[in-house]
Amino acid sequence: MHLLDNKENINSYQKYLIEEYFSFEKPELAFIPHSLIIAATPCIAGKVIFHYNENPVSVTVPATYWDYSVSNKRVEIYMKEALSKEGYQVKLTYRLPNKLLAVKSGLAEYGRNNIAYVKEMGSYVNFIVLYSDLPCEKTEVSDLKVMDSCGKCRICQEHCPTGAISAETFLLNTDKCLTYHNEAGEEAPFPEWIPAKAHNALIGCTRCQEACPKNRVVKETKELAEFTEEETQLILPGCNKEELTESVIQKIKSMELSGYSGGLPRNLRALLN
Repeated sequence: MHLLDNKENINSYQKYLIEEYFSFEKPELAFIPHSLIIAATPCIAGKVIFHYNENPVSVTVPATYWDYSVSNKRVEIYMKEALSKEGYQVKLTYRLPNKLLAVKSGLAEYGRNNIAYVKEMGSYVNFIVLYSDLPCEKTEVSDLKVMDSCGKCRICQEHCPTGAISAETFLLNTDKCLTYHNEAGEEAPFPEWIPAKAHNALIGCTRCQEACPKNRVVKETKELAEFTEEETQLILPGCNKEELTESVIQKIKSMELSGYSGGLPRNLRALLN
């Protein structure tokens, strides 16, 4: 895919995404795709309560994590119903660079923190991409654009707890990004250079988005789950399914965090300690 041909100045994680994670093979579909439909749907941060040492502790699950699959299916159903009336079909895509496609389509712009923003929606959005046989007459793509408001603004850089955002380069230093380390498994301990006060979420990181002026109007959160003292103690040593109760497994699944369950105990220990 020519949009990702330039691999200069990228780190090992970004190279992994391009060469191994993203898939650009044309899928087997019941129709011939003529276009990609890109949608943005708003989402809010989630809150989880862990009872620990006889105290309730509120922990953040950042927006875009806990409702990702639901958002995808919701948009796919909506688009199927809308386009089927005109005789067209759609199919949800997987493993495409949705954020990049949203920016190249003109739907979004990049922020200095490398996160994509939609006008009047900010960065608390999920991007959904669908194949369709709907004809597309426009073949031009937009230039990669950073928001004008980022020109002289350094707020996200100042609030990044690990110094991953630089004024010299646009690309995020993924090796320093707390989200990168939070999404690693239990077998990957936090580097010693990450300060204890940097930890702020059960998965990912929220600091740059919370500080960004484009997002400051967003205050709403959703309560996702509550773990009893006993359930919290089951999680902390490690999410071994053989030792977890069905209740704990289902709560983790309901937050769409099953894929990150290996690192959740480590992240939770960092937050509680």
